[in-house]
Amino acid sequence: LEAVGEVHMDTALLYNNMGVCYDMLDRVTEAAESYERAGDVFRFEFGLTHPRTAVVMRNLSKVRQRRLDFRVTFAPRAATACPAAIAGGAGKKKKKKGKKGKGGKGAKGKKKK
Repeated sequence: LEAVGEVHMDTALLYNNMGVCYDMLDRVTEAAESYERAGDVFRFEFGLTHPRTAVVMRNLSKVRQRRLDFRVTFAPRAATACPAAIAGGAGKKKKKKGKKGKGGKGAKGKKKK
């Protein structure tokens, strides 16, 4: 960089190649930064219509698209046993009460005849 300077075609090619390497390593943030530097130099030196500028801009757009193209995945969970309290099988069971009015005591506590 010191020999040719920041604004030179060789420097831009170096930034582009570094971007390609970062891209292959799935380091999209560094790749985007390198492509942006290369694109700045190529636009300044050659303009927007130059083929090398177009290549760098295409690389940059691909990296930006990959940066946005992500999926959130979750590891599958193993089934867990349901606690008995939730399932309804734990705790004290209620005793069944007899039916009112048949056989036993009447409403006032007296036996029926």
